[in-house]
Amino acid sequence: MNVLGTVATHTTWAEHTGWVGNRKVVHEVPFEDWIVDGVPLRELVTADRQPPNPAQEMTPLCELGTWPETAVESLRRLLGDEPGDFDDGRVPLLFCPIDADLGCQTLSTTLVLDDETVEWRDLGWQVSYEPFVAANDGFDPPMHFHFDRKAYTELLRALLGRFEEVVAAHAAAQQAPRRRFWRR
Repeated sequence: MNVLGTVATHTTWAEHTGWVGNRKVVHEVPFEDWIVDGVPLRELVTADRQPPNPAQEMTPLCELGTWPETAVESLRRLLGDEPGDFDDGRVPLLFCPIDADLGCQTLSTTLVLDDETVEWRDLGWQVSYEPFVAANDGFDPPMHFHFDRKAYTELLRALLGRFEEVVAAHAAAQQAPRRRFWRR
């Protein structure tokens, strides 16, 4: 049985700006990565790269911008409360750090739940506009993880509660009256 957890980390992406794209701005995004048996998922899925570098993609477990809403949706899917995002029912694990677009390279899995275990089966890179083909994802042999259902559910429900609170706080901040610095 594998053990699932999270670890604080960050990812970066570059944007070229200016009249001719001659200025490069590097964005750093903090988030929590999945760890499986103590190893970050982004490292596990890129272990065979030379030189080894973690994937640029990230989990939605980030408190910035619209990521908390994405985290809530993703956690509900990983708990089996909602269907997968892809047409074939697969569930995303790692998203594009710019906009979480499933049309970009996304690490996805087939989620298999039973009374005692949760399985992430056939992890692979996928895009929303093509069907998943295990032979094309580069994982040989296919990557699978098995988790104890109770521990998995406790972790994900705790994360879900936390991100639901962040979403509620963001919504409350948007509705709060703005203070005016002038008098009528």
